[in-house]
Amino acid sequence: MRKKGRISMSILTMTDKRKRVNRPLFRVAGLVILALMFVAVCLPGPVLAVSVFDVVKEVARANSHIEEGFNMDTLEFPITGGSMISSFVGGDLNTGERWAYVWFSVDEPAGNASMARLMENLEASLDEDVNMKAIAMDGYEIRELTHDDYRWELPNDDVEVWIILARHVIQVDISDTGYDKTANLQMGRNLALQLKASLEKAGLTSPTGASAAPTGAAPAAETPPAVAAGTGTALDEPVKVSDTMNIAGVYNGATVPTTFSVSSPHLVTYISTYHWNNARGTPGGTIALQGSDGKVYGPWAVTTRPGQGGVPNAYWVVEPNIVVPAGTYTVIDSDPGTWSQNSQSGGK
Repeated sequence: MRKKGRISMSILTMTDKRKRVNRPLFRVAGLVILALMFVAVCLPGPVLAVSVFDVVKEVARANSHIEEGFNMDTLEFPITGGSMISSFVGGDLNTGERWAYVWFSVDEPAGNASMARLMENLEASLDEDVNMKAIAMDGYEIRELTHDDYRWELPNDDVEVWIILARHVIQVDISDTGYDKTANLQMGRNLALQLKASLEKAGLTSPTGASAAPTGAAPAAETPPAVAAGTGTALDEPVKVSDTMNIAGVYNGATVPTTFSVSSPHLVTYISTYHWNNARGTPGGTIALQGSDGKVYGPWAVTTRPGQGGVPNAYWVVEPNIVVPAGTYTVIDSDPGTWSQNSQSGGK
């Protein structure tokens, strides 16, 4: 029998869900009748389908200040074999810099155009000073684009992050934030993964679609491949695997990796990290686990909830429901710069 584990941290928490309890038959029947009544009352007409543009706009609104009808549209452009459809929304970023801006876009081939032709078109539009890093993930590919610095050693910290799916390319373009390249890339990854998760939730893309074939950029050698994991059934009582939760004041940036070890296979159903971030919170990103053998489980897009004092997006939560084998694991948070820590947690 597999055990299931709970990790709880400040920081970071991992727990298991309790097994559901069967309800009496008469309560089930009552709920069915109530549900049918609810459907009859609340569905007077057809529901409009959600489009790619709707999802892009929703994610942009949640993470930036957008102006209705300005810098947003869905356009179709001719490419070899057909056309490409681009849905995009731009918004102001609240970084303290006047011109901080972000573009969210999703491109897809139309007609007889292939993904290869779409990628050729996107790559042909890049500036000559672009540096591209490709990272192979589980079922998709991430590309991180940076630029050479300006003359006289002036930094150019504008970045783009692409996620290449089976039939879509997600792009997040960040500029003039006042942050360095590393921070901007982290923000770009978080936002792109949010957009990916929202498209999947809306049923507009496949959650495990095959990655588009790379076109010249080599995958980053330092990034281990993600692996598939088994599922299991939760036991009645959760078992806490690790816990660094405390009520003391926190600071940004964990200084020590958060690791845990299990001596037998465990079912992981809940992981949470804390991002108080000087009472500002942080837009949700992803959480993953990396085994000591280099294998990566995830990453999983998080949901968020308020923290102490109502700080938005302070708690990041994922519910993987996967079985990991015996071993030592490191928790990988997509925004380590705002991951909370203090001396009581040992810097993690």
